[in-house]
Amino acid sequence: MAAWRNRPRRQAPAGPMPLSVASLADACGVSRQRIYTLVKEGRISAIPMAGGYVIMPGEVQRVLQIATKVKVKGGGEQTRFDFSRI
Repeated sequence: MAAWRNRPRRQAPAGPMPLSVASLADACGVSRQRIYTLVKEGRISAIPMAGGYVIMPGEVQRVLQIATKVKVKGGGEQTRFDFSRI
């Protein structure tokens, strides 16, 4: 009756995976529009796919490394990207 429980489960891939714009925005803590703007400006290299862009694993790691959290006057935090550190 519950044979689906006994099936082997797929393991997560060992290496880094390409991310969509939405996934990268979630990982960075910014809006999708911010990532789209950075792609349009050429600061993030992305491959156009059907319906959007895909960012390769090396580029994802680079963007995550240069993302910094900055405290703002109201007491909150804001994510900034310092592309001069490339």
